Amino acid sequence: MKTNLKKTINTLVSLLVGVLLFWYVYSKMDFSSIVENLKNIHYFPLFLSIVLAGISYYIRGKRWKRLIVPLNEETPTDFSMTMAMMVGNFANLIIPRAGEIARCGYLSKYHKVTFSKLIGTMIAERLTDLLCIIIISITTIALEWNTFSTFFTQNQSSTSFIDRLSSPWVWGSILVAIILIVLFIVFYNKIKNTLLNMWNGVKTIFELKDKWKFLGESVLIWMLFFGLFHVCIYAFDFSSNLTIGESLTLFVLGCLGILAPVQGGVGPWHYMVIFGLTFLGYAETDAGAFALVVHGVQMIAYIIFGILALILSPIVNKQKVENNE
Repeated sequence: MKTNLKKTINTLVSLLVGVLLFWYVYSKMDFSSIVENLKNIHYFPLFLSIVLAGISYYIRGKRWKRLIVPLNEETPTDFSMTMAMMVGNFANLIIPRAGEIARCGYLSKYHKVTFSKLIGTMIAERLTDLLCIIIISITTIALEWNTFSTFFTQNQSSTSFIDRLSSPWVWGSILVAIILIVLFIVFYNKIKNTLLNMWNGVKTIFELKDKWKFLGESVLIWMLFFGLFHVCIYAFDFSSNLTIGESLTLFVLGCLGILAPVQGGVGPWHYMVIFGLTFLGYAETDAGAFALVVHGVQMIAYIIFGILALILSPIVNKQKVENNE
């Protein structure tokens, strides 16, 4: 009971933070100007973005499947892998980061694969994506160095190293780290088997037979992620002249915003993308309309594919559920 209450509170707090940041970003804008921009939307690029999102689910599922095969347990079908990805993103709209657990739970429900091992493969997959984000960010900074150097010059921090060390956030982080280490030592014996299963899942990335295919799929996934964002710049006349480098900059900023533990990145994503567009010289209301529509399309894709997965999965996997029972 207490655990459910705590989860509910955490979920509501995350949602509240996102809503407040969203309100803060848009409260100072002229909403009538945003509405005018919304009246002149070109819809085909937005439709194309949703199509690319659907393709990305399939490729992500194929890539994750390569990590599951070395576990020597039941290998899920391509259909299940794709549906798991759709369910995961849909779950993230309800509870931040719940999608990672939800997609592992989905596969363990319909296929005989150890849940904790699936968690390990998911961690390996997410680490791969983290590395991709780092590489893309470094590449973007290199390509758009003039833009970033201007930003760094205009936003130099005068805070000294000693001042930063005295920040309560630093000491709070150290305290949390110490508490986590102590808890790990105390409860190690109880969670040892689970940790070992998770490690067996993580290490599958080193046991891949098709490493180049895994790498190629990772590159393709992030090309699709960027593609489904980039096509949206043609939904508005004012943003259609953005260069590839500028679009990539906004994409990276959006990725940083989506990392915030808020449902669907609502608030942080808008803040980062609007900040990027205004820094590039676009009007704040134009930037607000762009962020509102592009993020909205992504959320619509999550909802459409998520509901589709929830409807189709029990039908297609009906026999499997009966056999498992």
